[in-house]
Amino acid sequence: YMTLGLHDARLSILDAATGQVLVECEGTEGTREIVVDGVTVFASVRPSQADGAERRGAKVSTKLMALDAATGAIRWSQAVGNLAPLTLAAGDGAVVYLRGSTLRCHDAASGALRWEADSPAAGIVVLHKEVVLTSGKAGTNAFAVSDGKHLWKGPSAGRDLFVIDDLVW
Repeated sequence: YMTLGLHDARLSILDAATGQVLVECEGTEGTREIVVDGVTVFASVRPSQADGAERRGAKVSTKLMALDAATGAIRWSQAVGNLAPLTLAAGDGAVVYLRGSTLRCHDAASGALRWEADSPAAGIVVLHKEVVLTSGKAGTNAFAVSDGKHLWKGPSAGRDLFVIDDLVW
């Protein structure tokens, strides 16, 4: 799964062995981030002309999309405002991201918003089992996937955050 260009390229599904383009996913022009969870591809989509429109004062929103991993068919799509770069994560029936200082969780199957939670600014979001981890200068925070409840706070993980054998590194 990748875009075959910059700025307003579509999400494409390629054969990993040959590089042959199997599907170009309609409606995904401007894909910025891609996360795959099982049979679903999640993408944040924001066409490049949106950046210029926003500078001129227009309200522009990023779309969060769920697509079938084999066919590229859109399962659902909705405007979600601006996602913080590189904070899209998915797993265990949920898709999460940061929007400013708000951590948001959507149902992966329907796209319905499950919950929102206040979160310190973070550049890293990791979803592991039933926990969403965020990490930034203000520290590492853990939230329950089920309801967004804040579980614990720890020191900043620095530039990377990993979960290995159920341990946070």
